[in-house]
Amino acid sequence: MQSKRTQRAALGAVSLVVVALAMGWFVGRYIPGTPHGPESVLLSGMYDGNGTAVEQVVEYPFNDQARLEKIVQGVAFTWEEDRYSAIDETGDAFPVDEYIEHLKQTGDWEYEYPSFEMRIDEARAVSGSAFAELHPDYYNWDFGYQPTPFQDSTIVLVSATVTNTSDETISGSIGSFGRAALPNFWLWTDTWADFPVEAIILESGETGWEAGPLSDGSLGSGATFDFNAFHLINEYLPLNDPAPEGPQTAPISLEPGEMQTLVLPFTVANKALENGGTGKNLDLSRFCIQTVDYRTATAYRLELK
Repeated sequence: MQSKRTQRAALGAVSLVVVALAMGWFVGRYIPGTPHGPESVLLSGMYDGNGTAVEQVVEYPFNDQARLEKIVQGVAFTWEEDRYSAIDETGDAFPVDEYIEHLKQTGDWEYEYPSFEMRIDEARAVSGSAFAELHPDYYNWDFGYQPTPFQDSTIVLVSATVTNTSDETISGSIGSFGRAALPNFWLWTDTWADFPVEAIILESGETGWEAGPLSDGSLGSGATFDFNAFHLINEYLPLNDPAPEGPQTAPISLEPGEMQTLVLPFTVANKALENGGTGKNLDLSRFCIQTVDYRTATAYRLELK
């Protein structure tokens, strides 16, 4: 047990590096150039899945306890989409072959998360501008990744109670890129499957995204988790038995049987919410947060209202 805790704490810094690489992928893909058509917009916080069809959906009504046992995620399931950007990001200083081998050795290439339960307590939406006023450091992070400009965005804040139902410590952060405390989550609604997206222009001037649905409904669909906002909102807690060279605190720290309330933020371009209102007028009953088990192609959806 003690060695597992030490490994988790030591790997926190590695997780941040891998998350930064992942975030770099979104930046490179969705930087706007010359507008292509009158409705072209930057939808940097959206992701249309990895193409793997959902074979099973488990839905939990608002305020119900969701049992999320041994969810498997990891870079292995997204590598076909991310490999070229990872090569660009790592360069000669961090050879991709070594990067992959490191992830395999640490278990992050394909990682089984400890079992936990989650209950949605509350969900609310605020404008990006209002959030930026409350958290001035929101756009001063070293990661360099910024979601949709806050003037044109809505941030959905999901308050959830998490219970550690495993027999090991859960500590760290959230995200499927690199080992973390909890699996990645997406904000999801079936209305996005019918949302038409016009071409997105890359910085190079090339078309990066042809017209089509905003979400194809496959595993990983929806609005991506906002790491910057998450680390600003949630209190950092001391880690039990942290590695001397690793992080000493983390936003998630749960011993077996312990509970913790977290706020999960998702930043969405207002353009994607035209039919559901924006900010405080957003109809959250049409949304859920979703996590997926890539091993069984199962989507777990927790309703927000």
